[in-house]
Amino acid sequence: MKSKLTREQIKDFLRKKPSTIYVDEEHTSYELVNDELIIKPITFYNSNENLKKWQNKLLNNSSDYPVLDGLEHAWAILEEEYNEEFPGSVRREQFSSVSPFDAFMYMVGAGFYPTPEVLLAIHECFETYINMEGKVSLEDVFFGKKERGIGNYSAREARARILSHLDFCINLNHLSLKEKKSQYLLAEEVIELFKLDTDPETLLRQYRRHKKNVKTNKKEE
Repeated sequence: MKSKLTREQIKDFLRKKPSTIYVDEEHTSYELVNDELIIKPITFYNSNENLKKWQNKLLNNSSDYPVLDGLEHAWAILEEEYNEEFPGSVRREQFSSVSPFDAFMYMVGAGFYPTPEVLLAIHECFETYINMEGKVSLEDVFFGKKERGIGNYSAREARARILSHLDFCINLNHLSLKEKKSQYLLAEEVIELFKLDTDPETLLRQYRRHKKNVKTNKKEE
């Protein structure tokens, strides 16, 4: 199915293949439920919106589903034990604005079992990947398509760490009572620290562009 299909054609395709998810070239997923198309970006499954969906289902309807009920019962025991030793250390609302992946990494890294909604959302990510039958990668499902000039999620995170460190150095330098260093010299030091294959001018251009994008995103929020 290389040519772009209309929504009606996608419906016809899904009627012939029940329980299948269709994904177009823009990585939008289409699922047929009660003969209605459910349209979502493929990254929905690793979104905070999906995490909240599972949380609401667990808190309000878990008794209707044995698997969910079992997970919820196990979590109630764990939550009580965690908060008995460290009061208030684990609260579901802590993850009201993060993705399932970020919540999973934080909780396991902190020595806690992830909440049921985190496990279910992560499970759904893998299940979606398998159901795609090779049409998308795990990278696509969890983090979206690669960005031109930046790369995949790992590359984007590495770049963000470097620019955040440079921002920290520039701000610290600004507050220092000692003789101020130039941004060029600070960029050289960051390049040396991270063993980067670039030059200070290029790194500073990336940094200024990054700062501009951060300001733009804050205004849009």
